[in-house]
Amino acid sequence: MLGMSEEEPWLTKPFIATSTEEILSAAQSKYIISSVNEILPDIERFEGKLAYVGLPGQVQSIRLLQEAGHPTVKNIEYIFGPFYGNTLHFSSVKSFLRSYGERDYRKIRKLYFRHGEWPGNMRIELESGRTIELPKFHANYLIPFHIMKNSLLCTDLSNEFTDISGGDAWAPAYEERGKGFSIILSRSDKGQAILDEMRGEGYLVLNPIEEGEAISMHSHGYDLKKRGTFIRMKYRRWLGKRNPDYGYIMKGFTLKRYLMELVIDSLFIILGTGFSRFIIERIPPKTVGKVFEKSRNVWKRSTKKIKKSQLNASNG
Repeated sequence: MLGMSEEEPWLTKPFIATSTEEILSAAQSKYIISSVNEILPDIERFEGKLAYVGLPGQVQSIRLLQEAGHPTVKNIEYIFGPFYGNTLHFSSVKSFLRSYGERDYRKIRKLYFRHGEWPGNMRIELESGRTIELPKFHANYLIPFHIMKNSLLCTDLSNEFTDISGGDAWAPAYEERGKGFSIILSRSDKGQAILDEMRGEGYLVLNPIEEGEAISMHSHGYDLKKRGTFIRMKYRRWLGKRNPDYGYIMKGFTLKRYLMELVIDSLFIILGTGFSRFIIERIPPKTVGKVFEKSRNVWKRSTKKIKKSQLNASNG
């Protein structure tokens, strides 16, 4: 699992959890770069069966190692993982601190990305006793300034190579109730067996939904991964840059979607510059966050038809 380092609490750290308490300590999203697979030597030495939790790229690596019969993954019995949008550089945390007048990230005592009631808050507790907190949707302003570029080359939204994957149920019917609802997918017989057993023992309440409803919940992310990524890779080919080979290609997108991607990519390029980061750090995060959320809502409404069109159809 991926937790936070006890020695350096501002950094993520993979570990093998062997108790309920350790599992719970690793709960919640971590939106900064992580290296789960550095723990492969420990996995190989572990006596017993393991369940592995990782992001799509990390999971894909494990599946390739399993296919090759590599000894480092022989103890992995199950693979779980979250839905995936993007990862940020650690510069996002340092920038967030600077916006509040704090310069030394080594003074962080606790770092949370979704603390408290769903959907949670980005929260930093400092050694001085000061606490800095901003609602998740407002803290999302950090994304275009600090996103890792390989996030934009990932085609996997729902962690397709796991036994079980899950994410937020982004739908008004659930969001308005608060408390947080999740969407969960089983992709193997043994994954389904776990869900059936947990439901039977009262650990889970599961309500089936149609495929269209599931796609609609994550239409923004689905569009970002299954359309946006392939368009971005096409632009990269025109510029003579190399791309990942996922073994399949999506195509047949509308001209409006290509033009929309030009706008998105241009924003990532401009806002990812040192100058843009310098400027944004001098505006109060609460103000930036509110403006970002309103701008994002306007953007979602104005591009809704482009994103949702033909999402249930297969392009290839």
